[in-house]
Parts: sequence; C-alpha cells; structure tokens
Amino acid sequence: GETHDSTQINHAPVSYQDFQATILELIGLNDGSFGTSFFDWHEGDERRRVLWQRVFIQDYPKVKGPFNAWRGYVYYRDAEELQIHIDHNGPDYLLAGMGDP
Repeated sequence: GETHDSTQINHAPVSYQDFQATILELIGLNDGSFGTSFFDWHEGDERRRVLWQRVFIQDYPKVKGPFNAWRGYVYYRDAEELQIHIDHNGPDYLLAGMGDP
C-alpha cells in the first residue's frame, strides 16, 4: 500500500529462505514456525551465510561431469568481506561432490 518516487534500497541481510515467512506475515498468518521474514532483518544486522562453489580437484575421485567437489566460504556481512575471505583464508568447507545426473 505504499508508493515512492524512487526505488528504496535496503541493505538488510535478507535471504530467499525468508520468502515463505514474509508472504505469511503479509497475509497475517506468520506464527514464526516458518523462520524469519524480510521484516525481521535490519540494515547493519549480521547473518551467517555460506557461498558454495562447485570445483574440480585433481586428487578427488572422478565423477560424471566437470566438477567433483564443493568449496564453502562462510561470511557474515557483504560481498567485500566474502572476497577478502576467499582471497586470504581459503574455504571453510571442502566436500567431495556429486557429478552431473
């Protein structure tokens, strides 16, 4: 029910995982059992996120398809923090992965 002269940008750390709770909140049915909604997060909040990258690692078993592992990088704020973590710390997780179906 709001209108604005320009697009509002909010840097709250929302996620696609909040979508269901947000819809339920908007229609008045969110009892909290579906997690957090977009409205539960505010600019400046920190949220644990993991970026997963499919990779090929020579020493891992070969599988069907070009990738055989996953690298996971944990970050809490933004893409800049994530890039620094990738460049200087390496992955937090390294998992043998499934190939293509």
